[in-house]
Amino acid sequence: MPRVVKITLLQAGVGAVLVALLIFVIIKKGLSTAEIVAYSLVIGGGIGNLIDRVVRDGNVTDFLNFGIGTLRTGILNIADIQITAGFVILLLFSFFQKSKKSAA
Repeated sequence: MPRVVKITLLQAGVGAVLVALLIFVIIKKGLSTAEIVAYSLVIGGGIGNLIDRVVRDGNVTDFLNFGIGTLRTGILNIADIQITAGFVILLLFSFFQKSKKSAA
């Protein structure tokens, strides 16, 4: 990927999305505790990866290597785990909210 595209998409673009998400969380009324925690995990993880990209010339350092024996299933970092956990919480919250509305 050309350097200017990489910087634009992975630094400026991600930064803009994180700022928009933060503004959304701040001004949105009626967010549950679970939603606030989930968005906070996504924003925090995103900021962590963004800092890594700025400091490390557009790259993120992944240092956790998961697998069993020679089967490697994933290489990631703590920020990736935070982002994933935040999205999983949001998906579960959304699913259970729809289930409650269906039951009512």
